[in-house]
Amino acid sequence: SPMHEFTRQKDATDVARAVMEAHARRAGLEIAASVADASRARQAARAPFDVAFSDIELPDGSGLDLARDLVQRGEVVLATARERYAVDAYDLGAADYLLKPVAFERFEQAVERVRKLRAAERTVAPPTDDDGALPDGPVYVRSGGALVRVDLRRVDRIEAERDYIRLHGPDIRVQETMSRMIKRLPAPFVRIHRSHIARLDRIEQVLDRAVVIGGQRVPVGASHRASLLDRLQT
Repeated sequence: SPMHEFTRQKDATDVARAVMEAHARRAGLEIAASVADASRARQAARAPFDVAFSDIELPDGSGLDLARDLVQRGEVVLATARERYAVDAYDLGAADYLLKPVAFERFEQAVERVRKLRAAERTVAPPTDDDGALPDGPVYVRSGGALVRVDLRRVDRIEAERDYIRLHGPDIRVQETMSRMIKRLPAPFVRIHRSHIARLDRIEQVLDRAVVIGGQRVPVGASHRASLLDRLQT
């Protein structure tokens, strides 16, 4: 019956959650919250977190939809018994994808992957006394499920593309949001539009509602124009 099927699914979810909790404690992680469905997960995620582990099949919805919301706030690791979801998981920016039943060794690999991703994010925009300086060495961005080296001195501008952003110059598509990316960038980069970030010293012309970079017109949002002009003048 439908009720029996729902109960069986709920029991399986509870068992999987208990296994993940045990793995997390063994790996030395602090569990900020452990919930059984997507709605409560969204409530718990209002508080800061480093990584969220989620099943893809949830009683009240899709874990992929939940992950799409959570990747903007922290790292997400997805788990499921169905391998066909792997591409979807990486496309939306999940740090890793675990097949159930999840062995502790595989869980530990996911934790280490998350630690490396967060360490790479912290090294992207080091403090500098020179407001126009760029990092001398490479930085790392997440692209295609891997960390890719990028020299910011080659990046002219950054553009939003649905669930991704594109770095123009090296022409790399990155699994990141614009709001998180601008926080990681040094001073020469400035947000000029909801969908565009520009490097100030690559702007060739300033038009009424656009700038020209590399011969390409890039729109400037009305709410960003004043701050852009102020940055260019200073």
